[in-house]
Amino acid sequence: MFTSHPWLMLAVMLAMGLAILAEALWRWRKTRELPLEDIVSGIGIGGASQLVAVYLQVPGLLAYDALWQHARWFDWDTGTPALWLGTLLLYDFCYYWLHRAGHQIHWLWALHGVHHQGEMYHLAAGLRQSLFSPLVSWLFYLPLAILGVPPSVFMVIALVHIAYQFWIHTEAIGRLGWLDQVFVTPENHRIHHASDDVFLDKNYGGMLIIWDKLFGTYAQRLDDHPLTYGTRSPLRSFSLWDANLQIWRSMLRQARALPRWQQGWQLLWQAPGWWPAQTAKPQTTETTWQAGAPPFRQPQTPAAQAFLLWQLAGLLLIGWVSLCINLPLHTGWQIALHGWLLWGFSNLCYRIGDARLATRREWSRLALLALPLAAFSLVMPDWFYTAAFTTPWLLLSGLACIMSAARLWLLSGPQSAHGKISHH
Repeated sequence: MFTSHPWLMLAVMLAMGLAILAEALWRWRKTRELPLEDIVSGIGIGGASQLVAVYLQVPGLLAYDALWQHARWFDWDTGTPALWLGTLLLYDFCYYWLHRAGHQIHWLWALHGVHHQGEMYHLAAGLRQSLFSPLVSWLFYLPLAILGVPPSVFMVIALVHIAYQFWIHTEAIGRLGWLDQVFVTPENHRIHHASDDVFLDKNYGGMLIIWDKLFGTYAQRLDDHPLTYGTRSPLRSFSLWDANLQIWRSMLRQARALPRWQQGWQLLWQAPGWWPAQTAKPQTTETTWQAGAPPFRQPQTPAAQAFLLWQLAGLLLIGWVSLCINLPLHTGWQIALHGWLLWGFSNLCYRIGDARLATRREWSRLALLALPLAAFSLVMPDWFYTAAFTTPWLLLSGLACIMSAARLWLLSGPQSAHGKISHH
């Protein structure tokens, strides 16, 4: 689907980027603070999740297609508006239960919790997603295949649903009157992201808030109650890997402290925070949650801010080309390119908190890209220099080398914002 409409995808990416920029300027005018490190981290974690989803969503799509091919109850005309509207409604209903399960089952929370770790509420924070959630999310949508929703319709509706949820992650839009009573709006979703006692596990809906009203999970802010964003175990890091592994590590520590393996199994399936009665809970080094606590920040110098934005733009451009353009690449090289991009997003997030570690990691990433290109230029010089001006992936690789070299120079020199910074 991406390769069929590459310019549409680029237009969507640019529109989202402009919206994030406009919101950042609004926040700056209102509060005189620009949480660029939080914005870059959110986009980096989101970009990495999209790369990984290319592979991890394949089993779910194949299962959906197989179920639709062999076990569907009905056949539908894809030109019928009722099919599209009904699918959107049913998709949102399934999403509600997926979302609710993601908060009520501990191992699913380990996947979904990545989305909630951001301690500031903005559009880029809405892009944060787990690397591993595509492994299980498809299970909740299989009823649509049984009802006969064609895979092509399902995929379009899924994209529409995801796109809708982008705009609700903002504080720039206030209450919207009657719309707040029917649809999921920024006001409703802000409450969902709040970690205050009164708002925990509320407003699970994706597009419609009516599911929460029907199933008793709706909450509204009747006054100007301040909201504390983030999770009850604050991450205090902008690292991509810390974000994706934090809750898994916590569960492993808790499981090791339990006296019986059956209780470890319960720990996986109970709600987050569950602990068996009359069993001592292990000591933890996690940061204590406090209502109204200021969000975690690691401010960057102006030069570092410009550098982060430049690197992020380059990674997103290369990511768009690799996902949306049919490059003349063998599958192995395509996977290698995606791995290189994942490493790039990871290093970008490391750069926010630990410039020295990011520098060491960047040397290896640059070598992984530069050495194969150097080998090609020596073994097949005529082909290499001719193809360099006609083959998109070689031009892309050259851009990536320039980005990496510039990154190393900036990270290792006086332009670096800071060295090692503790996340705790």
